Amino acid sequence: MYPLMTEQFGWTDSGNVSTTFSLAGEAFTGFEQLMRLNQQWVRTALAESEQAVKVALSGKTPLELWVHQANAARPAVEKMLAHSRRALEIVTHTQAELLKILDAQFQQQQLKLRESVEGFARNAPVGSEAAVTVLKSAVSMSGVGYESIHKAAMQAVAIARGNRPVATSAA
Repeated sequence: MYPLMTEQFGWTDSGNVSTTFSLAGEAFTGFEQLMRLNQQWVRTALAESEQAVKVALSGKTPLELWVHQANAARPAVEKMLAHSRRALEIVTHTQAELLKILDAQFQQQQLKLRESVEGFARNAPVGSEAAVTVLKSAVSMSGVGYESIHKAAMQAVAIARGNRPVATSAA
């Protein structure tokens, strides 16, 4: 009986390995994008800081220094906000891609599980109808629970992107 169970449920191992590596690859891609963004931002900030110090030191009065600092503050804040927006875009895109991978894997496993339950139901001994019904109900409820979690995650991605109508349509 054990080899039969291994055959029936062996799909979980290879599917999980593929999913794990797909998730790791997608997460690493997002990490790479964030690192490139941060490197670019730091490189630009260093160059601009050097220029700002040179200009500040060339000022002849404290008023000139203050005017320079005041003029430099707004662009610095705008650049920081742009950096934050781009970082958020990368993170939400990565999260959405991870959700796609997980959703595809869940759908495959749910289908295989339903097939296994149906096979069990066809071969179940007489009098086990109640157990089969409970098993089918449990499989069905796991799908409902997953759908609720999936919708909430998609809404979170949509809200993070600032796109409320997408969150509503995902639900």
